[in-house]
Amino acid sequence: MLGTSLMVSDDAGRTFRSDGAAEVHVDHHDLWINPEDPDHLILGSDGGVSASWDGTGHWRMFDNLALGQFYTISHDMRDPYYVCGGLQDNNPWCGPSNTRSFHGIRHYDWYETAYGDGFWTVVDPTDSTIVFSESQGGNM
Repeated sequence: MLGTSLMVSDDAGRTFRSDGAAEVHVDHHDLWINPEDPDHLILGSDGGVSASWDGTGHWRMFDNLALGQFYTISHDMRDPYYVCGGLQDNNPWCGPSNTRSFHGIRHYDWYETAYGDGFWTVVDPTDSTIVFSESQGGNM
């Protein structure tokens, strides 16, 4: 059962335990079960993608994938412009829309602007180094 914690039943749904994915980010939304190997699982959460090859015993987090669930996005006036946005459970972030590097845009090109659930971000139109960020509870 998905939602927040990964709920697992070992008795056809009579009872559930909430330790199905204790090692990975909470707020699970998608689960793929390999039809040929039910111990091979791929889990999608607010924190990205994780996989297990032993049921729910151990998980590997694929934190090298640029994935996120943005509430909102904004941009600055640079050329190329930067995109900023609030991520579900993962802080507000800003990063470039383009790069001259042959490696492309990398994870280290992005930076956090605040902490908590990221919601609105607004970049000062005259100074792109000033980013206003909001998180849960109306925090700025």
